[in-house]
Amino acid sequence: SGGKTLFVGGHNFGNYSNIQDAINDATSGNTPIFVYDGSYCENLIVNKTINLTCESNDTIIDGNREGTAVLITANWVNLTGFTIQNCGDQECSAGILVRTDNCNISGTIVKDCYANGILLENASHTMLNSNDFINISMSGILLWNTSFDNNISDNNFMQCGFGIEAGNGSYGNTIINNSFTNSSCGVFFRLNTSDNLIKENVFVDTIYGVM
Repeated sequence: SGGKTLFVGGHNFGNYSNIQDAINDATSGNTPIFVYDGSYCENLIVNKTINLTCESNDTIIDGNREGTAVLITANWVNLTGFTIQNCGDQECSAGILVRTDNCNISGTIVKDCYANGILLENASHTMLNSNDFINISMSGILLWNTSFDNNISDNNFMQCGFGIEAGNGSYGNTIINNSFTNSSCGVFFRLNTSDNLIKENVFVDTIYGVM
């Protein structure tokens, strides 16, 4: 349960103009925040348990090529349906950076990122389902710093350096029923990764499927 729904954009009196202002005013505990279509040039910090949803994929969060577009530091955050684009080019930047547990990101388009699409850093029990990753310079999804027991399924990776990359002690992740197209490598495991399940994925015009 959570507080009343907060609205961003649209034309109703009292709606927020910026997503971050709504997050700041939300009551932690799955408070719903609904964002109407439009382009929001923001670098968000989600430090409360909220449900962040939107009108359609025409609701755009634009990182303006500066660092990470959406940083999630609270447990049990749900983020659904956005287009997230233009993160910065630093190695640790991402369209979405998750540094916590039990989050759900689905139905989202992550594109035109100069570093990573979604970066899980010491994150566990995260669900990444039915997302599209397009034109990501480094990794569509990067599992790093002992990220474990995450579920990555039914995603599409197009024109990524690595579709999914795992390293630095990440283990026990499930990678199932994803599609990799026109990428250098579909799934890349660095040293010190173990017990990751790969099943029923499709690789098309990809130089290396799994490394």
